[in-house]
This record gives sequence, C-alpha cells and structure tokens, in this order.
Amino acid sequence: MVSIPLRSPGTLEKDDALKDYLENGKLVLYACDATKVGDVTKVWNAANERAIVDLVFFGIGPALKFQLSKIAQGGLAVPPNVSTVSFLNVIQAIASGHQSVEPKLVIFSAAAVTPSALSAEPLPVRLIAPWAFRGPNLDKRGMEAVVFHGW
Repeated sequence: MVSIPLRSPGTLEKDDALKDYLENGKLVLYACDATKVGDVTKVWNAANERAIVDLVFFGIGPALKFQLSKIAQGGLAVPPNVSTVSFLNVIQAIASGHQSVEPKLVIFSAAAVTPSALSAEPLPVRLIAPWAFRGPNLDKRGMEAVVFHGW
C-alpha cells in the first residue's frame, strides 16, 4: 500500500495511470499542508492505521520566484523555509507515533547546495547556481542540518 500526502491531490486523482490503484485501495492520496504539524500528524496516523509505514520518501521543496525589485538576491524560495519546516513536522509526527517499526527515510534535497557539491558541477552551473538558487538552497541546507545534526 502507498499513502501520499499532497497539498493538492486533485491532479493525481485525475491521472488515468493511477486510477486502478486508487480504486482498489492500493494507493491513497491525502490532502495535507506539510508546513502544519497537525496535518502531517493526521496523515501519519491515518497511513499507519492502514498498514505499517516502513518507508518515507521526503521530497518537498519551495517554488522558485524571481522579483525584479529583489534581483540582486537571486531566486527566492516561496515559502522561504518550506523544506526545513515540513521535514521537522514529518520527524515530529514519526516520533509521536507508536509504530512497531521505525521507518527508513529517503530524503530528496538538491544538487549544488554546499560549496563542495557545487564544485563538482559544470562551469555554467557553478557560475549561476549561487545566485539563481540562493533561496531554495538555503532552505535545503536548513533541512539537511536537521537531517545530519538533529535526527
């Protein structure tokens, strides 16, 4: 069984490739705002009632926005801390549960977030990424700090 929390599940509900899975209950989509710990906890509990959750994929990231008035700041993350806050909420929901199995976590971040990762990228990416992806990368670094130092 697969449970997927989404801010807007409507798009996937209309996907013909998922229709059979949704109808037979192998896939359940939950409306969830991951920046709200109550939503995340509710989905976590509902998913655990259906089956033991043994694997969590986390791939939330901010939208990238450019504003002419803030062009020197580069790309802005909207909202600015969605990855970090959402990941903290997922960790809190997992910790508050009483499941018999601690789930494995698969966390999707971003390429070129740290200086050492950026140095491995091709020259055009190394030139533009620090400016263009500044906001989202700061958010991803916050999430990674939680992963490496707080989990």
